Amino acid sequence: MLVFLDFLANFAAISAERQMKMRHLLLNLFTILLPLTALAQKLTVESMQATNDLSASQFRRNDLNGQPCALIKVSLAAPGATFEGNVIQPVEYKINEYWVYMTKGSKELHVKHPNYQTLAIYFGDYGIEKGVQPLATYTLSLSMPQSDTENDIEERQKVNHLIELYKSCIQNQNIELMDSLIDNRFKSVSGSLVAHKTDTGIQRKVKYNKQSKEEYLKRIQNTFDKAKNITLNFENMKIERWSYKTDYYIVTFNQIYQSSIYSGKGYVMMLCKVPELKILLRTWQPEEDSRLFSSEDMIDLLMK
Repeated sequence: MLVFLDFLANFAAISAERQMKMRHLLLNLFTILLPLTALAQKLTVESMQATNDLSASQFRRNDLNGQPCALIKVSLAAPGATFEGNVIQPVEYKINEYWVYMTKGSKELHVKHPNYQTLAIYFGDYGIEKGVQPLATYTLSLSMPQSDTENDIEERQKVNHLIELYKSCIQNQNIELMDSLIDNRFKSVSGSLVAHKTDTGIQRKVKYNKQSKEEYLKRIQNTFDKAKNITLNFENMKIERWSYKTDYYIVTFNQIYQSSIYSGKGYVMMLCKVPELKILLRTWQPEEDSRLFSSEDMIDLLMK
């Protein structure tokens, strides 16, 4: 900042030609700095306390010396956070909650997220002067800026409406509406495990079937031409903001499909973009536990 002020102080003594060049430089600097300022939002600690929760014992994890860890359940409705300190990896992310295991006596935790400033939490500020204790479970509640929370709720509702429209397109066999819901960059990727016989025994290999928007719509139209009485049920639906891009949401659900020619189940992941409300990517696998796709795979699937 001092260098920047010195620059302004000497600006008047510079020739007109050089002033013009530096005006462009100043404009570029402000173009860079303004977005950074807008992104510099803060997470806030609502509370931290020890509990009678037995999760640290029931789901015990040891440190590198074989000693039991403490468990901190961090309440934060934002996927993509990372944690630094005496953390025993991996951190487990459940819906709106992170399970962070820490070594005995740890007294601080740093929370990082691409959309917010790094938050340093000192446990002594919340009455935990001796640090966290082994096999003890703590709750740490963090809140996002109110505007982010309100926007997120509104955008999740929009994404939910988009998925309901997609479901309606299939059941009502409306290919025109389906076309309008899908982005031109759309890709559909299905995966299945195929058994191969080798010299060392049976090995399973993932087989992928990829389709562009045009190919996907053609396949759907062929289904519409042959099938009657299509019904879809989406169970255990989850809608989460994508950690890599805040204007994208990942939707996951168990799909139950029935028609006059085929019935089946599968686990579906969709990548949706707001505010355009378009579906960019759809993946299908036989069941959630197949682990053929994850949210981290979305980037690679979009680029291929």
